[in-house]
Amino acid sequence: MKRSAYCVVFFAILVLVSLSYGISVSGQSLPLPTPPNTEKSDEIEDLIDSELFVGAPSEVIEAFFERHGIAYSFNEFGNRYQAIIRDVVPELQVVQSVVIRIDLDSEGRFAASDVGNDFTAR
Repeated sequence: MKRSAYCVVFFAILVLVSLSYGISVSGQSLPLPTPPNTEKSDEIEDLIDSELFVGAPSEVIEAFFERHGIAYSFNEFGNRYQAIIRDVVPELQVVQSVVIRIDLDSEGRFAASDVGNDFTAR
């Protein structure tokens, strides 16, 4: 093997070992990522499935957000409503947020929804 191939193999082993034990930064070991807690996003998806329907007008969608105390905005360029519920699991080392998107059809009615989790550093 050439020297560069040995370097690649060494680097790959170093990365794997670092990931399996947690990466050390300034003498502190960062925790390995924890699986996302999908409880809140699952709850929101269930609410959307039970309360909204394809073809629902904007008033119904806005009432949904208001009824559940979810701050939202309308993206006129994407023709959709969007909302973020921040820090759903405060004990995590990262900020976990639930991102909600409700797409409208060309007549401004409910067409589809997407609910996901997003993570940022504290």
